Amino acid sequence: MNNYFQQFEKMGLQVFLAGAKYNFRTSTMGEAAVSEQINHALDDGNFDFQTFYTGEQIHGGKVSYPLEEKTNSFAVGEIIPQSDGLITDQPKQVLMVKFADCTPIIIYDARQKVVSIVHSGWRSTVQRISQLAVKRMQDQFYSKKEDLLVYIGPSIDQDNYEVGEEVYQAFNEWEDQSTFIKAGVKAGKYQLSMIDANLYLIKELGINEEKIMVDRRSTYLSSELHSARKEGKNYQLNGLFAMIK
Repeated sequence: MNNYFQQFEKMGLQVFLAGAKYNFRTSTMGEAAVSEQINHALDDGNFDFQTFYTGEQIHGGKVSYPLEEKTNSFAVGEIIPQSDGLITDQPKQVLMVKFADCTPIIIYDARQKVVSIVHSGWRSTVQRISQLAVKRMQDQFYSKKEDLLVYIGPSIDQDNYEVGEEVYQAFNEWEDQSTFIKAGVKAGKYQLSMIDANLYLIKELGINEEKIMVDRRSTYLSSELHSARKEGKNYQLNGLFAMIK
């Protein structure tokens, strides 16, 4: 088991990362095949669950509480339209995000027993989705930042993530932009570290660095993970699962 996840386990949160051995891309696989993949991952992760939710993932900033949302039937369980973040205080309710080169993030409050899991591509990062998730945890579930444990999952590494002027300008108003984006070799091109951009957001909240776990594996470089940039138009999707026991 991932050492990061062992910390969650001790605090009552079950987590499983399903990488290159799985594929959760419905648009190329179809729902029946993705259903098999999800059930396989749930079995491999030893989830004793009652309900299952995932989001449509449109690269937005919406963080959803499933019990308050209109949902649609999915390959397994339910899918919440136009949502890139999920939050729950319900035990035995599995939350899943799918990712290739974007950043999956888990935020857990063991005291209040509430968890949020988000899919943070560059657009969702610009919208500060992880901070929106923490705010909802604070407002709706009375979480305190000192009780939060954060996992920033793997995404594409900075050297292999070239972006254009549009992305650079989207982060233009952020302070200390240089900590996560730098000029590329080509004019008008830049190299973006999604992990460090999301780490910036979590630190900005004042969360203790000892409570932030950063998984710096590169989806592009790791044989254990899918990467859209590496695999091209037929790329496959990884999955991150979380459940309060």
